[in-house]
Parts: sequence; structure tokens; C-alpha cells
Amino acid sequence: MGPQTKLTITCHTSITELQLTRLFDICPGLVEVQLSVSHHGESKGMAVARYNNASTASYARYKLNNIEYPPGYRLAVNFKQEQRMSYHQVNLDGYSNQGYAVGYTTGYDSSGYDYYQTANVAVPPAGNCPYTDVALPGHQPMSSSTMCRAKLFFVAAPVPVSEEVLTDVFCRFSDLIDIQIIQGTAYGYIRYAMKESADAAKMLLDGATIAGSTIRLSFADSNDNKRAKTDH
Repeated sequence: MGPQTKLTITCHTSITELQLTRLFDICPGLVEVQLSVSHHGESKGMAVARYNNASTASYARYKLNNIEYPPGYRLAVNFKQEQRMSYHQVNLDGYSNQGYAVGYTTGYDSSGYDYYQTANVAVPPAGNCPYTDVALPGHQPMSSSTMCRAKLFFVAAPVPVSEEVLTDVFCRFSDLIDIQIIQGTAYGYIRYAMKESADAAKMLLDGATIAGSTIRLSFADSNDNKRAKTDH
């Protein structure tokens, strides 16, 4: 079965697999809907709908992409395509000895036009992350240093994203110290021991969908970095 019989769905984490199945069964041809869940059984805000023909899948995408379900939250529905990645090995300060690369990832909709592109990002070879459709590096060890050299401020909307999920995503750029979520909010800080890691994370994930929420990233002042400069 070709890739255009499958649709990727980004949805609110409160939506169940049964609700998605009823929603996407808008005409004959739906085979199944599979909702991605964590090992605790919680929704990751992503699903795949499979149809038995491309025309039904195309009709479902046309009718359901960008609708509000539930009210205030828009579904994102796209054709499931294999991501194509190209890497050119280069020497980068802090990365040249770790096999890192600069590359790009491009996705295509049914008309062949690009619907996303991330370019010139320093990342290691791609690994699989269950919380986002963005192609990410594999897991990297947490930093053994507590000296923060770069700090990202993040905002998640429309719903908060857990510390566990954010750690899984942002540790993939290496040298992650910790995730600090401000209690009772959907925003906080991501601290790295190397600025290059924060640069790569921001370049690749600013505006990305993680566990059903859009993540916006910006640089914040690092008090540790300020103290280090003052000490000199």
C-alpha cells in the first residue's frame, strides 16, 4: 500500500483512539487508526490513520486538516511520508570529534511542495523520537557538568508538556543539564552545558509540535555563564 493511503494526525492529548476512529471514518475505506501512547498508556498527541485507497485518504485530509477538535485546538493532518535526510560532514567547534553533521530534512505534501524544511543544523545521525514528527538525533547522555553555558526559554501551547517528554526530546542534542518547568504553567527553561547544543536544539525545534503542543524557544540569560565571565 502506497504512502498516500496513510495520514499522520497531530491532536490534543485528551482525544482517544476511538474518538479519532469515529472522526476519520467519514467515508468507506478506513482500515484503522493507531494512537501513539507512552509506556504509561498516556496519549502522545499523535496518530496514524490508514485507508484502503488513496482517494479516501485524500478526501479525509481535505475535510479534517485544520478543523477545531476539541474546540480551541486544531487537528494537523498530513500524508505520511518517509523523511529524506542529507548530511555533509563538517568540522564544527565542539562537534567535530563526535561525528556530527550539518544537514536538512524536507517533507512533502501530496502536491509535491515542501511543507517544512530545517536547514544548516548541527545534529548527529537521526534517531527515532515518539513525541514529534521532526527527525531528531538519537539519545545522548545527560551532562555531567552543572555549569550552564546556554539556557532556552520555552512555551508550550495549547497544553503543557511533561518534564519526562521534554527531557527525552532535548537530551538528543547532548550536554543537557535539566528541564525546569515553572510550577502550574506551560513554560520554563532548558539548560545546556554547551551553547552549541542549545543552538542546534533551537534551530531544529523552535515551532515544532511535541506531544501535541507547539513549542516556541528563545534564548534566556544564563546566570552561571554570567558568573563565569565575571570571575575572569
